[in-house]
Amino acid sequence: MRIFLINPPSTRHETQSWVWLEPLGLAYIAAVCRQAGHEVRIRDTVNTAQADIPGLFAEMDAFRPDLVGFSAMTENFSNGVRLARAVKARYSCAIVFGGWHVSGEPQAVLDPAIDYVVRSEGEDTILELLDCLQGRGERLENIQGIAYKDGKGGYHLTPPRARIKKLTNLPRPMREGLPIESYKWSQIFSVPVSRMKTLSVQASRGCPYKCIFCQTPALWTAQWTKRDATDVVDEIEELVNRYGINTLFFRDEEFTVRPNWVMEICEELCRRDLPKKVRWGSFARVDDASPELVTAMRKAGCLYVIMGIEASTKEEGERLKKVYTLEEAKNAFELFAKAGVNAQGSWVMGFPWDTLETLDRAFEWILTLPMTYLVVNFATPFASTALRDYVEKEGLLLSADTDRFTIREPLIQVPAIPMETLRTLRSHYERRFYLRPGQIAHMAGMCLRNPSWLRMIAEIVWDNSLRRFSFGQGARDAAVDGAFTVPPEYFSPLAAASEKLKEASAA
Repeated sequence: MRIFLINPPSTRHETQSWVWLEPLGLAYIAAVCRQAGHEVRIRDTVNTAQADIPGLFAEMDAFRPDLVGFSAMTENFSNGVRLARAVKARYSCAIVFGGWHVSGEPQAVLDPAIDYVVRSEGEDTILELLDCLQGRGERLENIQGIAYKDGKGGYHLTPPRARIKKLTNLPRPMREGLPIESYKWSQIFSVPVSRMKTLSVQASRGCPYKCIFCQTPALWTAQWTKRDATDVVDEIEELVNRYGINTLFFRDEEFTVRPNWVMEICEELCRRDLPKKVRWGSFARVDDASPELVTAMRKAGCLYVIMGIEASTKEEGERLKKVYTLEEAKNAFELFAKAGVNAQGSWVMGFPWDTLETLDRAFEWILTLPMTYLVVNFATPFASTALRDYVEKEGLLLSADTDRFTIREPLIQVPAIPMETLRTLRSHYERRFYLRPGQIAHMAGMCLRNPSWLRMIAEIVWDNSLRRFSFGQGARDAAVDGAFTVPPEYFSPLAAASEKLKEASAA
């Protein structure tokens, strides 16, 4: 079959061109389909500055897909549906959706443009579905991990598929056709963003924790699976040799879950002398950090970690099901700072029980942690999370419009905080963090010690310059600010597709 896979455009009004990585899940699906003998194309349009819709349809016109697959987060799901409706009208082909959003909301299959939903890990599921569509293999109702229309106005949900146990057996992600030169993760701060070549690797899947605001349990369950350390480093070495990457991000939901395994990866990176060629970052948990782990990560080329700091009290940790001690948090940030690793704190606020007083107290605690960056996001009630269940039960959900699920605006009514105040809090706290005299002096000191930092910071602060470096002069004008639409001419069927539509209508 001819399979065309698309990562839809983002709906974020502030799409950050310098924090953007390849759609790794979609690249894995492309790889297994290609390995099975299918002809596969993959395109990433998630960054609106790169969303060349005329070029996308011109390529599909020439390719004439039998099946088009979309992978979407909640915030770009609606744009995926808008594209899918044009694709269905133009080519009359099968449409499959997978990814985080539909794994939690399989009823999305009821949209007229969507034929099948693939839930959770999709590699084995998509191959069985493709066999079924070609008249061989399992019947549709026997394929685990999918949803499809039942012909009666509803949909049928098959049992969930067991997780893949041996990740090492999966083929390498297919990255051909992706805008490799455009991928960046500036906070790694190893080279100026204009010279940065960043790709990503997923060394493990899943997370054993169950934070109430996280979608991971719905997509991966609580099962954590890992690849062999040598296999992980083999892929990194391939990316260095093939694409010349100098920066890497580990896409694991929680990279440091098994510190001994992380240290195996670090030892293998050092054995192959890769830290001289590539610097990297990852997610981490504050209660995983130890002197041995942090030292090994830094020696292996780690320059950046993201750690969640949602719980500033024991009671908050128990409520969020994210339990660690404040001493563990302080120790983790101090260890990474001492090792020369830039640590980013990720603070989620705007939960239904928040008050201005509790948020201010949490922020004052955050200021005691030696972090380089702070990112503040609103608690967002994604489908399939315990937070969503609570918010709906209490009648506090402000909107179910998936375009708004960007984590950058409040979607939960917080009874103790007026909405006009709540909307300002994210930027309020971030400004307070970055404009402190001590933080400014810290950043200035780093620039004096390493003059290249000055250029890196300038590229991040002045987005216009960064977009010129990364995507060309016209990229800012091409960015979508607001609702994404597909021009009406792309809903016109091609000749071959028109015949298929006539045949389907006659049948």
